[in-house]
Amino acid sequence: MIEAIARYKNYLARSNGYLLIATFGLSLRNFFSDWKIIPAFIIGIVFMLYLGYLDCKLGLFKAEQAHMSSQNPYLIKILEKLDKNDSKKRDE
Repeated sequence: MIEAIARYKNYLARSNGYLLIATFGLSLRNFFSDWKIIPAFIIGIVFMLYLGYLDCKLGLFKAEQAHMSSQNPYLIKILEKLDKNDSKKRDE
């Protein structure tokens, strides 16, 4: 069940990304004439990819994931159980 939810979230994130790109492309019509849309769209996509690259290189995504997982009560319970099992095995 958890894998299905993770896959659903992955597909939802992808569709959200596609809609963001489409919205960005359509909004360029308000700012540029027809012949300038394609270069502006490509520059915008490259800029978004560069921001994603910087996000990964600076470690912001990992820090955000660590913070979110530390607030997950189910994960905290699982980690506490694992710690108890480890401490019992060490005591034996």
